[in-house]
Amino acid sequence: AKTLGIDIKEEFSEYYNVKVGVIGSLPQTSINAFFKKVRTKAGHDITLLNYGPNKVGKIGIVAGGGNDGDIALELIEKGVNTYLTGVIKPGTYPPSIKFLKLVKSNKINVIGITHYTSEKYACIALIQYFKDLKLSCKFIEGKPDMLDI
Repeated sequence: AKTLGIDIKEEFSEYYNVKVGVIGSLPQTSINAFFKKVRTKAGHDITLLNYGPNKVGKIGIVAGGGNDGDIALELIEKGVNTYLTGVIKPGTYPPSIKFLKLVKSNKINVIGITHYTSEKYACIALIQYFKDLKLSCKFIEGKPDMLDI
């Protein structure tokens, strides 16, 4: 969210009793402009499921495998119209099937950027944390699995 300049308003989506998602907003922007910005930051192809309105309003973000039906229900409840996550591929996993049906029928735009890419910025941010603890560390770049999107 910080990498994209999103103004974070609240946390959501519990995973093992920890909130793993954020909801925020951007100044008035179109879904296509936001998609291009995300693609530039990602540095590789990403996927847009253009199910919602042209204007980005409330943005939800859950890194990693955020294609879960329960997350979709929270997005709907909170009035989110644009959602960014790592994995969006359809599959036979029932929560992902529920997720895709719910976001489409509730007109929520979804951007998938791969599991790896959606989580790498948190790892990069941890470098300073470890340095503050006087521990040596560095981020080692990996490769995204394009089959996630």
